[in-house]
Amino acid sequence: MNGKITLKGKITSLCISPDFSETIVGSAEGLMYRMRNSDMKTVKVSESHRGPITAVTFPRDSSDRFATCSIDGSIVVWDLTDYRILCAGRCRDGGIPTCIAFAFECIISGWTDGKIRCFDGETGEMLWDISDVHKGGVTALQVSYNQRFMITGGENGDIRVWDIKSREMVSHLKEHTSAITSISIFEDDAHALTGSKDRNILCWDLRHEKRVASLRQRMGGINSFALLPDQLQVVSVGQERKLSFWDLREPDPVPPPCFLSLACFFLAVFSHLPPLNSHLLSCSSHLSSPTSSSLPPPTPTFLFYPCHTPSSLYFALSLLFFPFPPQRP
Repeated sequence: MNGKITLKGKITSLCISPDFSETIVGSAEGLMYRMRNSDMKTVKVSESHRGPITAVTFPRDSSDRFATCSIDGSIVVWDLTDYRILCAGRCRDGGIPTCIAFAFECIISGWTDGKIRCFDGETGEMLWDISDVHKGGVTALQVSYNQRFMITGGENGDIRVWDIKSREMVSHLKEHTSAITSISIFEDDAHALTGSKDRNILCWDLRHEKRVASLRQRMGGINSFALLPDQLQVVSVGQERKLSFWDLREPDPVPPPCFLSLACFFLAVFSHLPPLNSHLLSCSSHLSSPTSSSLPPPTPTFLFYPCHTPSSLYFALSLLFFPFPPQRP
């Protein structure tokens, strides 16, 4: 058989089936094709980012899709029911996307070149951008519940509030002394939490533009945190290589059993260098009630995937909370 086909991206790998009827083709664009050798007809079987993923986000009202961004400059929306890509966008000259959030049917992202870029959540087309959001790059981003404003954090510890419709800055908060790593907005859209490499998690009154509470990690900066549905309890991960549990009414960390009253699931991504590998820790407090009051209370379940290396070699990169586990098909 003689012939030629053109696929997207440089061909990086080929694997022929034992009966020589089909060939699996891989490309530098993160695509895999299944080709029928008799007529060279191809079907795309999978696609992915071409580089490490830098951020993941879910819509607030859904767990059947999520978005990711990568150092290759791509933004991808995935369908969790069949694991296919719904849409993908790309910016080739904007540095690296570091954070993303859903806003209506759009994906808003922060980049190392200091810009905010908005992509259409259905087509992947870039709709607009905001320049000079943060000197040194945007390191964290979160959209409000009413989706009218967003909060961004920068490399120098600045917190800025932006009106999404006008794309104008409406507030500037500054108390952190190092890079902002995580932001959460309360359901009332009047308060927010910010975490930083300076070891602090600060609670802000957005209407009065002032700090109202402070939590300080004893050792190591805050890499990420998750605000739980009761709007009082927080789980953080950091450079000290452990999960910390907080109550906003208490200045010091609290024991994990305080979280047992909540039905919650959260994920932490762990890595170690070198080489760069990602590992997943899953914690659930959605546990069955004891059948007898004489039984001891349940304890949170922690699972590592995989566990080939001692946990002391890992540090937690990010933490993501979701109120119920995603359903597999």
